[in-house]
Amino acid sequence: MLEILTVLAAVAAVYWIITWFNEHCSKKFGHRFFTRTACYIAIASFATMYFGAAWYHDALKTGGDSLNGIVLGGIGVVMILGLIIYNFKRTNIAYGLGGSIAQLAFFSVLAPIGLITVVAVFFLMILAAGADTPYYRRNRW
Repeated sequence: MLEILTVLAAVAAVYWIITWFNEHCSKKFGHRFFTRTACYIAIASFATMYFGAAWYHDALKTGGDSLNGIVLGGIGVVMILGLIIYNFKRTNIAYGLGGSIAQLAFFSVLAPIGLITVVAVFFLMILAAGADTPYYRRNRW
């Protein structure tokens, strides 16, 4: 029971720190680090880097073309660098560096959960769209 309370207290503390930091940066610079868009960019970049690394290692094992995995991983790195550069342009060096490190650390933990959730929601949307279409049966008599 004590472990559960410790985890809940840690989650509440992280939430409070992120909310405070976002509000502080919003007042000082007009920029928030922890937004939905930044989370989507981080999830997409971590996913492309992960699948790029998997593709690269699979190509090395099978003797295939490893350049595809390198390019995919590079696209993920460019997306992360773009997010960091955007943070630096909107804030100063100290806040940009600290906020980017905190942002990427937090979103890297959420990326696997977010990616699974996005795929599941997308799959459910496809199922819901398919169930909505009428089915017409033709009698061939």
